[in-house]
Amino acid sequence: MDKFTPTLETSYTIMDPQDDDAAPKDPRAEKQKQSFDETDFEGTPPSQRVQFILGEDMGDAKHESHPLFSEMEELFVDGDDMEWKETARWVKFEEAVEEGGNRWSKPHVATLSLHSLFELRSLLLNGTVILDMEATSIEQIADLVTDNMVNSNKLESSKKDIVKDALLKRHIHQHQRQKHGLPFIRSLQEIGKNHSSSKNSGCITCIGKPPKKKKRAPKGENFNSNGHDKPQRLLKSASNVSITRNHSGSDLVNDVPQHNLAFMKKIPPGAEASNILVGEVDFLDKSLSAFIRLSQAHDLGDLTEVPVPTRFLFVLLGPSSSTLGYHEIGRAMATLMSDEVFHEVAYRARNRSHLLAGVDEFLDAVTVLPPGEWDPAIRIEPPAAIPSQDIRKRPAEKVTEEIDEEEEEQKLRTAEKIDEMIGRMETIKKENEELKGRVADMEDRLNELEQK
Repeated sequence: MDKFTPTLETSYTIMDPQDDDAAPKDPRAEKQKQSFDETDFEGTPPSQRVQFILGEDMGDAKHESHPLFSEMEELFVDGDDMEWKETARWVKFEEAVEEGGNRWSKPHVATLSLHSLFELRSLLLNGTVILDMEATSIEQIADLVTDNMVNSNKLESSKKDIVKDALLKRHIHQHQRQKHGLPFIRSLQEIGKNHSSSKNSGCITCIGKPPKKKKRAPKGENFNSNGHDKPQRLLKSASNVSITRNHSGSDLVNDVPQHNLAFMKKIPPGAEASNILVGEVDFLDKSLSAFIRLSQAHDLGDLTEVPVPTRFLFVLLGPSSSTLGYHEIGRAMATLMSDEVFHEVAYRARNRSHLLAGVDEFLDAVTVLPPGEWDPAIRIEPPAAIPSQDIRKRPAEKVTEEIDEEEEEQKLRTAEKIDEMIGRMETIKKENEELKGRVADMEDRLNELEQK
């Protein structure tokens, strides 16, 4: 089944259960012996396909799964300026930025609309999927994904640069907004003060506390070290700009990424990041989506709230008039990545069909709550004990009953007695038949004598 046609109302809610697909292929992967052929499992249930995918020996450590920290950011537009702001995060359960943007919600079980999952599946089916991308920076990723979209006729070449520009916007995380209030940009006067105070040491320090009086530079402008206006339409992200000492003042607007180290205690050791970027823009006529898995996890600067290397990215950009619910689709993607089974499929997937099988298996495992019988605004607290998902990963095994030796011996003795009784009955039956034969012979002889 390659396409879903939703017939249910979008108010139905789902509870979380606990080929441009392949980028440049690793030559060593071609030599690996495939444990099964794709055609062997056509028409099989999604659960069986997922079990085969998870049970396959990949032959390398590159596709071993790691704990995932998922972060969703949305693109906010203010005139000519755009920036990514963190709106939700997942370690295992969802935490959302409360209305007003001042604090995080308590962790809760993610509840999704059925329609958002169908839309996400459609995007994975028809959008860009790049697996094992060789890239080490957000700028390289933006180049490769936009090139792929242009080559596959999903993006007009004339819009490639502006899409790339949007992907390279700076990222504002919730802990930064809590600490500093609104994001700030140092003014020319502040830069001059910093420069004069540090000229004796011959360097300019770009890390420090924000000034008491915050001034925002005119939209679309930046400044160089000589104090002249330097046009710059969009603010670059620290994830693609290297900040070092003795740079010009134009680099000072790009603060070194300040991670949320306090939150690291909640991140499992060896974790990698999954970054979900969704947003509405006015320069696109249709939606663009990309699911990206890097061949190796890399630190992408200020892309992630915590200092965890990024392995997965999901990007969704489209016009504001679109019927797609970008926020809900982003939540659906992040929830899938936090699901124990799908996130292992995402690490092991070799092509688009494997990801679709993971989505379909997730859909088979979820529980649907009808509208009118439950309030979606009510957040469900995490369970005290997380149920095991092993039954979704492996075929059900037949339960082996414990053997009672005494009972087995008793059954054996009973069977032997029954066999002995049956043997005796067979003997008696044969003897009766022999007697009947003798009687018949005697009757025949008596008949003969009477006739004589």
